[in-house]
Amino acid sequence: MRKILNKIFSSKAFFIVFALFAAIALWMYVTITDVEVQTRTVDHIQFNFSNEDILRGRGLLIIDREPYDLSLTFEAPLNVLSHLNQASVSATVDLINVTDTGLITLDYDIVFPDDVDQNNVLITEESRTQVTLTVDRLSVATIPVVVDHDGSTAAEDLVALSPEFEPQFITVEGPQEILSRIEFARVPVIRENLATTHVDDLSFYFVDIYEDELSEDELDALTTDIDLVHVTIPVIQIRDVQLQVHLIYGAGASEENTNVTITPQYITISGAPEAVREITHVDLGTIVTTAFSTTAADRPRIFLPPHISSESREEYATVLVEIHNVDVRDFQVENLFYTHAPQGYDVRIIPSHVDVRLRGKTGELDDITAMNIRLVADLRDLSVGRHSVPTRVYIDGTDADIGVIGNHTIFVVLSQAVP
Repeated sequence: MRKILNKIFSSKAFFIVFALFAAIALWMYVTITDVEVQTRTVDHIQFNFSNEDILRGRGLLIIDREPYDLSLTFEAPLNVLSHLNQASVSATVDLINVTDTGLITLDYDIVFPDDVDQNNVLITEESRTQVTLTVDRLSVATIPVVVDHDGSTAAEDLVALSPEFEPQFITVEGPQEILSRIEFARVPVIRENLATTHVDDLSFYFVDIYEDELSEDELDALTTDIDLVHVTIPVIQIRDVQLQVHLIYGAGASEENTNVTITPQYITISGAPEAVREITHVDLGTIVTTAFSTTAADRPRIFLPPHISSESREEYATVLVEIHNVDVRDFQVENLFYTHAPQGYDVRIIPSHVDVRLRGKTGELDDITAMNIRLVADLRDLSVGRHSVPTRVYIDGTDADIGVIGNHTIFVVLSQAVP
């Protein structure tokens, strides 16, 4: 018999039959257990409020909501209870019928998951059956914004200006009792080592007349038209730059014997650091030294690049140019010539002489006479009539740095040549 049993238990057919019966038994146990009615308690169920926008449309709002802590005990088959938990079950309070202020008590509805048939669920115990709300009139206030910057710049010549921000005011909706106590909305800005203009969108908080922040419960009762304030903290660089003029030398004037005095010598400018760094000096323009004898004074306007300001507020500078160790002499020149006269025309020059002023280093004009000077006018492209024609002045017989002061013209009359 033992041999027979050992043979049966060790056979493959026995294990197949045994596994089949075990599977059937397990399926029957799970089926019976899954449909067996059991209980489960779900704590801290979330409350939702529907039609709150309609309530606001009526000029009403909830200003006080008692602490809601709803616990429900459910009775249902295990396969249903497994879907009921704090995340899947909620309670909804409908505000559609609230039309006046005061203390009101409302019922709530339990919202089950979509995959649960609530007909298969029995609520056997509720920690509460209603909720109590306080309803008040909705008020609107315009609250000013204050931006406080507390920080530093990256260098001593960098300056952080007063913050610029948008919007200047915030529209707030909520209970009048809270709105009446709000003094302003504060935007704190803490930025260290600023090297350039800083731009950011920042949050704010409300400060009451006692310089205290509103509590979380008070904030929950308010609605604002914005969430962030756009803040710009301009950073400028301030530095001193030199005023300069460009000189074109000639007629005995050179860098060695020409003095330039500019008042003021420096001005203080400000602007964006990246723009100020590129400015090494401010150019007042060009002065041609052959336009005057030995001394010239000018008062040019100080022009700065766009977006650069003058902190010292000067609009004009005074420029004095003095040429030393030169001689200046006047000559009455009769050597008047022309070139490129149009064919078929007669040319007449008037007057017969031109006053010319020369300048050169001391002693270099001693051997110059009027005969060394000639004026030549270019008559190309002229037609019949009287013309004022610029001339070019030549000084012959010397290699010295002698030049003419000013510009000279002659009058010419062109007439049709008589055959």
